[in-house]
Amino acid sequence: MPGESKGRLWERPILLLFFLFGLSVWNQAGAVFLLLLVCAAALWGVGPPFSRSEILLLFFSLSYFGMDAYHHGLTLRGCVVYLLGPWSAYRMGKSYVLYAGSRQALGRVLAAPALGMGLHGLLNWLACLPHQAGGAPVRLAVDVWRGDPVSVTCTGMLLTAVSALALGALAAPGSRRRKGAAVCCLGACLAESVYFANRTLPAICLLLLAGRALAWLFRPDVAPERKLRRCAGVFLCALPVIALLVWDVWGFGDWFVSLPLLERIQNPEAGISRVKIWLSFFQNGRWLRFPLGGEELTAGLPVSWFHNLWLDLYRQGGLLPFVLFLIFTVLEIRHALALRRNMSSACQATGRVVTAYLLPALFLNAMVEPVMDANVYWFLCTLLFLGAVRGWGLRNGREVPGFDSDVDHQLPYASYPFSGGGAIRPAGRRISLD
Repeated sequence: MPGESKGRLWERPILLLFFLFGLSVWNQAGAVFLLLLVCAAALWGVGPPFSRSEILLLFFSLSYFGMDAYHHGLTLRGCVVYLLGPWSAYRMGKSYVLYAGSRQALGRVLAAPALGMGLHGLLNWLACLPHQAGGAPVRLAVDVWRGDPVSVTCTGMLLTAVSALALGALAAPGSRRRKGAAVCCLGACLAESVYFANRTLPAICLLLLAGRALAWLFRPDVAPERKLRRCAGVFLCALPVIALLVWDVWGFGDWFVSLPLLERIQNPEAGISRVKIWLSFFQNGRWLRFPLGGEELTAGLPVSWFHNLWLDLYRQGGLLPFVLFLIFTVLEIRHALALRRNMSSACQATGRVVTAYLLPALFLNAMVEPVMDANVYWFLCTLLFLGAVRGWGLRNGREVPGFDSDVDHQLPYASYPFSGGGAIRPAGRRISLD
């Protein structure tokens, strides 16, 4: 598209704010988010019409904020995070990609907050080392901005998005420099997870790699001989590592099993599994007896939360926010599948990274962690990612015809504000914004 590669003056400052929001700089993520809202209103005004996803998030925000005020009282943080946060985060991601003049808008808006969160997580690791030298518990991180102990679950969640993007960068075509940076980034994130004995991130990475490997093995357009050569190469590379472990060459096997993550896997902590926690939500009709949520939902259980985003939304907000966000999740999965199915060859590299690595990693993490209790700003960043992916699918409407089927709200690109220079202006072209 003519002029599309040209960026606009506001793109880099907004990306910097996204990065600072992910970094939660000086423990002021809420203030940075408010500044982003002000900048978005000044740059884009009202923006494109609300889609079904955004309307669902708007009602979700209203209902969840109302229940939070009912259970815990009215707070400024609740107004920013729960009332304004969900729908505006999704809308900011979507609007940035739609209004940006660069074809790299999606990659940049995904990378900025992901790198910020990843750096925050790694800084928390470094900040805890002096404390642990003084005898502090190993499975306890320290927030670099506050200096207070934080859960390793909270810190580990910060590494999810950047690790998924690094995996995608390794799998996609790219320069050696880019792949080297991805290896360093992924290695640092996995090293922190091993140090803190955090099982979630390594498990997510293994699942993503296994899924991609199986998808490649079942591709009909790949010759069987090529599949056989690739499998043989992987086996030959793994063979020396297995030999080092089994025969404990140079003490490698003893060192490996002494890693905190391996020790935790071999000696699991006392408690109940995630599956049992999830089943306890439905046991004896518990969830139906407390449609408004609250602490009564976990009364008599050995847990304070359900280690699942959707079930914890029910616990904190009740039935209505749970149903609204469940419908929103189904819509977003449908959009992602349509994007993957209909993307053009020009978009395939970015599309594979997003649909095969980033989004599955985010959803898998949300399935097993108490997101709203551990790090609510991770939740807002996830919604920003989903909005950006949606905006990218709409922006490439000429190449992704599957998004023209839902014609609820339409707007010509030519009517966007700040549409000079690098704007996308298909003559007379109108696309669905839902």
